[in-house]
Amino acid sequence: MPQLPHQPKKMSRFLVIWAGEVLSALGSGMTSFALGVWVYNQTGEVTAYSLIGLLALVPAILLSPIAGALVDKWNRKKILAFTNGGPAVTTLVAFLLHANGALEVWHIMIVAVINSVCGAFFWPTFSASTTLMVPKQQLSRASGLLQIGYAVAQVGAPASAGFLVGRFGLSPVLFVDFLTFLFGLFTIAITHIPQPKPVLEGPKHSGTHIWRDSLFGLSYILKRTGLLMLLLYFAAFNFSLSMVIVLITPFVLTFSSSEVLGQIMSAGGIGMLVGSVVMSLWKGAKNKVRLILLVGFLAGFPICLGAIWTTPLTLGACAFVLLATLPFITASSQVIWQTKVPPGLQGRVFAACSFVSLSAMPLAYLLTGPLADYFFEPAMSKGGAWVGALGDIFGSGPGRGMAVMLFGAGVLCILATVVSYLNPRLRHLEKEVPDTFDEEQHIKDASLDEPRLILGEQDSATGA
Repeated sequence: MPQLPHQPKKMSRFLVIWAGEVLSALGSGMTSFALGVWVYNQTGEVTAYSLIGLLALVPAILLSPIAGALVDKWNRKKILAFTNGGPAVTTLVAFLLHANGALEVWHIMIVAVINSVCGAFFWPTFSASTTLMVPKQQLSRASGLLQIGYAVAQVGAPASAGFLVGRFGLSPVLFVDFLTFLFGLFTIAITHIPQPKPVLEGPKHSGTHIWRDSLFGLSYILKRTGLLMLLLYFAAFNFSLSMVIVLITPFVLTFSSSEVLGQIMSAGGIGMLVGSVVMSLWKGAKNKVRLILLVGFLAGFPICLGAIWTTPLTLGACAFVLLATLPFITASSQVIWQTKVPPGLQGRVFAACSFVSLSAMPLAYLLTGPLADYFFEPAMSKGGAWVGALGDIFGSGPGRGMAVMLFGAGVLCILATVVSYLNPRLRHLEKEVPDTFDEEQHIKDASLDEPRLILGEQDSATGA
């Protein structure tokens, strides 16, 4: 009797893909760090640096609903191959341009956009495929292993890239990244990636209805209030974290070197590795929502402390604690979605998750750079308007305005967690939404959702 796609018996296929993605993440992390330092050193502006991050986010967010609909229709192995091959090509082009002295900031912007488009298809595909390759009782460990992989990249990439950029420039980093993408493509080529059984496929799910298929993931979430509340919490959390991501590189470079920055970020990677190892060995908390909110609450404090006590040692310690919390949050959230959404719908629903939870990040990127360059930094410069009120806490001079912003990001993270905990629909999510493995109930729910989307008032509204 053939094995059902939602009842995998072992993790071997997942582990092969995982190994390729770990190495690829290491190369990408090196390139991301090196290009960030290169862009900031070229321009000296937080705004230009944050614009690169914005371009790396917006296409993925805008395309995620469409990508999710296509993931549920297309061959997932081919999608994974395409989404690894695209960044490999852009990295090779950037390497050749830099090696010939022709690389410009606008080239990096184009690379960011192309890689973002590939990422829009990669993450829902990989997340949905994981559900089909890993037994239900091993999903927490699989999520933990993913976090270990990214933690290894976070440990090794900044320190390695900081050393290579300081000694040899940008080109070696780009070439190493290209090689890691090739290895990722190899692991995909040799691995069988299962396809889910189609859910409610038929004439009304043809390519002409792709836009309504794209909206289905959002419709599914809106009918389950607890899942929606979880997404809104992550939107607020991601806004706070995005401010930290934008500010940390220029903040450290105002008083230290790229090598010290790499060491601080590697300390954060060690924290992520520790948290990931714990998650990979632990089956996970019984109440995953409460674990997410508890850890999210604690995550705000190292951000606040790092903004006040600014030395390489204290920033490294704060980065360690902050990133150690993230595997508990991301792995627990991943398991909730994998167990609450049927495999045949996960491409669309996971894409909608990305769209909602990441929607606040572009706003953070848009606001953080200009606010730092034109408002907070001048206000906290020598003789600035805020030095009298805040100078005793944060000091004055270069980077002090960014310190105030970092403190605000930490406070926002804490407040968002407290407000979310007060919502009973979020606290009781795991009891109120049945597991996907209660298949009869979920297929019934899906059949109620989908026709309303396909046959409802949208036909007249769109003119279809």
